[in-house]
Amino acid sequence: MKKDVYIILLILMCLATFACKKEAPTVEGRWNIDLVTTYRDEVIINEERDRGWIEFNDDGNGEYEDGRTFEWTHRGGYLTIYEGSRSRRYEVASLKKNKLVLDISYVILERNIRERWELSK
Repeated sequence: MKKDVYIILLILMCLATFACKKEAPTVEGRWNIDLVTTYRDEVIINEERDRGWIEFNDDGNGEYEDGRTFEWTHRGGYLTIYEGSRSRRYEVASLKKNKLVLDISYVILERNIRERWELSK
């Protein structure tokens, strides 16, 4: 009888442990812009540290530290920031609870430019 009680308690503890869903990380919240690395043809040409913060609100609006505002969406592995008629589409390279890494690529004067943004909460 005691053995049955222990087995039942063990099963209940296992169910309680594995039945809890873990929250998926989200881009919502205020992020410190720790490092922005700029590459030209995959060679580092600039690194900027501590570029302030950026905040993504749950209503699809956001704000930079300097007070500028924007709208944003996060779909299919991409984060798009809309500022008036201009938009920038970042690939979400990594998203964890307290770390976000974004990549954006573009071409200037036939040179491939890529920026990597490393953010933390």
